[in-house]
Amino acid sequence: MTVPAAPARGSVRYLLVACAWFALLGLVVAVAGTSALFEPYTAAMAQRFFGAPSLPADVVPFTAFLFGPIGGSIAGKWVAAGAVVWGGLAQRERWAWHASVAGLASWFVIDSGMSIVHGAYFNVLMINLVPLALFGAPLFFARRPVEGSGRPPPTPAHRAAFHHWLMGASVAFALLGAVLTVAPGTFVLALWESMAATHFFGLDSLPPPVRPLEAFLFAPLGGTITGQFVLIAYLAAFPVRRGERWGLAAIAISLATWFVIDSSVCAFHGAWFNVLTVNVMTIAVMAPPLAALWASSRAPSA
Repeated sequence: MTVPAAPARGSVRYLLVACAWFALLGLVVAVAGTSALFEPYTAAMAQRFFGAPSLPADVVPFTAFLFGPIGGSIAGKWVAAGAVVWGGLAQRERWAWHASVAGLASWFVIDSGMSIVHGAYFNVLMINLVPLALFGAPLFFARRPVEGSGRPPPTPAHRAAFHHWLMGASVAFALLGAVLTVAPGTFVLALWESMAATHFFGLDSLPPPVRPLEAFLFAPLGGTITGQFVLIAYLAAFPVRRGERWGLAAIAISLATWFVIDSSVCAFHGAWFNVLTVNVMTIAVMAPPLAALWASSRAPSA
């Protein structure tokens, strides 16, 4: 691989630090999203959806649970973003710049757009503009040294089936993230919402006052899922397609980060229904092609 040009080193180093910081923030959101650490944010959320200075006591456990999938997805997304910067952008590869922009833009547009739809301007101003500025600005300055056509290489015939599986699943999950932002209250989430209502409220369906909050929280959740799987799709399309194991490792670590954080928070809140119906099913789809492609890929040269 090519050694990055001197002008790119500072931008790449900064981008890596930003990715690490946002991944850590995702972990904190998952485990402490309703704590005093995020009081200004939850206060704004309570004012918008309940007209109160704080969240109702019976709504806090449900909100804290949803911060698990949201925070886990944030952490997983930024791990994938960091891998793209480290393994691609630092090597001046054009696809990595495109991937970084696509991952950031897809999350921002979906999350912010749906937040505005729900009148949650506070989410855009307090949260979304921060990564856009701290990651997007240096990403712009990292563009000039990139090289290459940015076109995916041909897929080797002996790896094609599993590579198509991985690419197809990545694109499908990216699209699913976008769908989830408009899914609350529809047949798409009917079973999930029924299980959530039973577990957290002892009811057959979510209480009407909680539904607007749930609909809003699926904006950052769905947007982040889309951003993460857009990055995974780029990793699959370039380093994985070329048989480079670091791309497979990056995808596996990104998914593992999300899975462990999300599932741990769900387990803490007793929300095993989310682990079984969402988390385990996602890994069941993604793990087989990753394992098969790892077995047929080349180890890095010494």
